Amino acid sequence: MDNLNNAHDEWDNGERYAFVIVDAVSGQIIRRHQFTNLGYWIRSDRTGEGIATYAVQILAQFGCQTLELQRIEIVVGVENWASRRVAEKAGAHFEGILRKRIEIGGRNIDAAMYSLIPADFN
Repeated sequence: MDNLNNAHDEWDNGERYAFVIVDAVSGQIIRRHQFTNLGYWIRSDRTGEGIATYAVQILAQFGCQTLELQRIEIVVGVENWASRRVAEKAGAHFEGILRKRIEIGGRNIDAAMYSLIPADFN
């Protein structure tokens, strides 16, 4: 990271949100990721209002522009057409089907993978 010493101040000031995994004993940075997964759920009596689509767009834009993420993934069950439609309406790019990727109701099911990257907001 550019400067971990300023990370707490930058977070408190809302200037930058830096995340690292640090070894608890040595203090050494183990790994740095610039991506995240984004999930959503809207109560059934509020579906169809565009709330989830708007939330995905705002959160993804914040993630890419403010948090400097390079990739945001949306992973949904292949038969969850409402969630897939939200991802598509939000501008996410369909990348493919991931076999046995998520567990729902005690069953491992295939999932559709969508992504957003900073270039999607230019």
